[in-house]
Amino acid sequence: MPSLRSLAVPSLLTLLLLAATAQLARAEEPAKPDPNPPSEAKVAKLKWPGLVSIFHGDAWGSDEKYLQAIAECGFGATGCSEKEIDQCRKYGMKAYIFCWPHEAAIIPAKHKDDDAVLCYFYSDRQKPKKWGLFAEWEKQSYQADPYHPAVFTMASDFGYMDMFVPIVHPRLLEYYHYHWDGKRQPHMHFANLETLRQSAAKAGGIPICRIVETRAEDKRKTRQTVYTSLAYGVRGYRGGGRGLFDRAKLDDRGLPTRTEHGEEALRLNQAIKSYSPVFEKARSVDVFHTAPLPPGTKEAPADHWVRPTGEEIVLGEFADPDKNRFLVVANRDAGKPHEATIHIAEADLSVERMDKVTGKWQPVTGSVDGKKIAVKVPLEEGSGELLRVVPAK
Repeated sequence: MPSLRSLAVPSLLTLLLLAATAQLARAEEPAKPDPNPPSEAKVAKLKWPGLVSIFHGDAWGSDEKYLQAIAECGFGATGCSEKEIDQCRKYGMKAYIFCWPHEAAIIPAKHKDDDAVLCYFYSDRQKPKKWGLFAEWEKQSYQADPYHPAVFTMASDFGYMDMFVPIVHPRLLEYYHYHWDGKRQPHMHFANLETLRQSAAKAGGIPICRIVETRAEDKRKTRQTVYTSLAYGVRGYRGGGRGLFDRAKLDDRGLPTRTEHGEEALRLNQAIKSYSPVFEKARSVDVFHTAPLPPGTKEAPADHWVRPTGEEIVLGEFADPDKNRFLVVANRDAGKPHEATIHIAEADLSVERMDKVTGKWQPVTGSVDGKKIAVKVPLEEGSGELLRVVPAK
């Protein structure tokens, strides 16, 4: 008769067989999908315009006259609540929806197939030690709606922006840096842009959205923020505020009239809308500056195929999957016009400039010296131009 001990305790061989059987069963189970996969795995499903300008900073509430004025100022999206999505749709704008974190699994699930939705905003100005919370909200939002990104605004003052993607696995990088404020590390303007440009590229090309400050003392400073950011591949611009409209002065339709800053916003938004189709596919390749070099920047190598010269110039190089090549040339100086010269060391090429209002390409005259061409591009204060490099006709 077996002893009581032998009945109660399985043999070592039995335990090994049981463990092997369990391991085999687990191996045969289908792998469960990662609820918050890396950013680069999410890009294929992401819906984001090539470029978009987003109005925020002054609540329009239920005032559709104000909303119409925002639309006529050229904004492609506006901040709103969930209940105001249909009003955005009515005026041809996308909804930048403000949500509470506890709604991350609820609101996106209801609107994942709605093309009037741009994204869902959850939090602002949280220090890096709290970014782990963002990862949970991103996970819930992604599972509910893989098409429209969750938004968590970074403050450049806090630093560590290169760690945001590894921690959160976001589908969008939104940040603010009011570099015209002397107390907010203005010298880091281009260094911050480069950090986020590289982070976005490593994450599969997710969009960067920058909050743009309307500088009351000089609209040219706002212009400089937009065009120099565009050279780094920033694809969203969130700004505006009450400084763009005079709500006490209405036109004959009852719409708030635009201030000088509103007129400048219209010009910028027209360019953003015209350029948008290019940036549906084109992504940043590299960025070069002319001397004197700001912190975090570099000159183009002497043997590079394209090089800028001129004072206060930044040049962004872009390419799309079809190997089309584009350049954004911008004036770093918000106070003075400059002229950039773009040197291209390849034969049989020509350069075209996109009209900021019509969106049509126009030829740019250049000089030819052997296998090199040089194109001069005038730039008003803080402004920029989108160029396309094509085979010569």
